[in-house]
Amino acid sequence: MRNEIICELTRDLLPSYLEGLTSPASSEAIENHLKTCPACAQIAEDMKAAVEMPQLPSEKENAAADADHDIKPFLKLRKRTRRAVGITILTLLLIFGGGTYYFAHGFSPDINDITITCEKFDGMVDITFTSKSQNVILNSYVGGYHQNAGEAEVDYVELEAFHKNPFKKVLRNKAYFGYTFINKDTIYDSFGNKTHITDQSYFTLSLKDKVVKINIADLYQGKITFME
Repeated sequence: MRNEIICELTRDLLPSYLEGLTSPASSEAIENHLKTCPACAQIAEDMKAAVEMPQLPSEKENAAADADHDIKPFLKLRKRTRRAVGITILTLLLIFGGGTYYFAHGFSPDINDITITCEKFDGMVDITFTSKSQNVILNSYVGGYHQNAGEAEVDYVELEAFHKNPFKKVLRNKAYFGYTFINKDTIYDSFGNKTHITDQSYFTLSLKDKVVKINIADLYQGKITFME
């Protein structure tokens, strides 16, 4: 489908291209397409062969030209506008492949590029990670590991950032994590396990430049505390 659109736009611009009216960038894009599309290349050759020497206008043609003198500026404007729109769309389609990679490729955010907030609703604590840039959205991935044999499992959160695609509707641009507190000393962890906590309990947050520890007990008070 995308190739068909590029072919259609290229063919619309061929008359202007053959007259030398397209910009250097558009001419280069058309020439590159003609090298890879035999059908469009043949159409271009046929157009070149059909070009005739201009003839002197007849009296009838002169009369018609005088009659539509008032509307010609509008027709020229329409033609230029259509050509400009076609060039813009063609250029966007040619760079679409690179744009797709740019928006789909995730990266780890820097700790200075995000804000972390905590809200407590009854026994539920929600932690929200928000990018400071309006053009970046965040996702979170949760797992667990054992720091030492025999000790309780430690939760970890890994953040991944993406450039916001202006052509797609974003349902949410923040990442979330949380715990359910039975009381200040007991929680259900991210896997639903009932776990006893102390003032030294923490989960880890993986970022671009570092891995930080966030105190779990302080979340009960609605506070974010980083541990050494």
